[in-house]
Amino acid sequence: MLTAKEVPDMEHMIKTAKWIDRLCLVLFAATAVSAALVIGGLVLPAAGAAVPVIFPGTAAGTGFALVSAVLSFGAFLAGIALVRQILRPMKDGRPFCGVVTRNLRRLGILTLICAVLDLGCQTFGAGLIARTMAAAGEGAEMVVSHRWSPLLLIGAALLFLMSYVFRYGEELQQLSDETL
Repeated sequence: MLTAKEVPDMEHMIKTAKWIDRLCLVLFAATAVSAALVIGGLVLPAAGAAVPVIFPGTAAGTGFALVSAVLSFGAFLAGIALVRQILRPMKDGRPFCGVVTRNLRRLGILTLICAVLDLGCQTFGAGLIARTMAAAGEGAEMVVSHRWSPLLLIGAALLFLMSYVFRYGEELQQLSDETL
């Protein structure tokens, strides 16, 4: 196997992987703190403060917001953890190993799940808003629409494609190692 000194771009890749890993640590910490604040604000309001209600007059709205926040933060933290696992071998100068391929595929699956959950949450949330406003008599003729972007599906497809490219790189690396 070639070392970082023998391949000039490898040293740059190692430095970049270490920098991105540090950034992931900061994002992980910031997300954990913000998740605690948001979820804590929904569940444990400050002493004497009114219970926050996301959709006026409905406990379902607050429950929906809580579940959405937990799922969103959980998926984001899981994604950061997977990116860090992908970077771990790269920091050692081994970009083409089985761990990278498996974790790219797992990140693609997580992204695909997030795309489906995003569509479901938007649809449910839009229906909840419409029912709440109709019950309050504030928008009988209001049309609630939601926007759904295919970017998560495109991202998942690109991650799956990258996993195939890295799998091919693994095979080439193995052939190279056996040749030497």
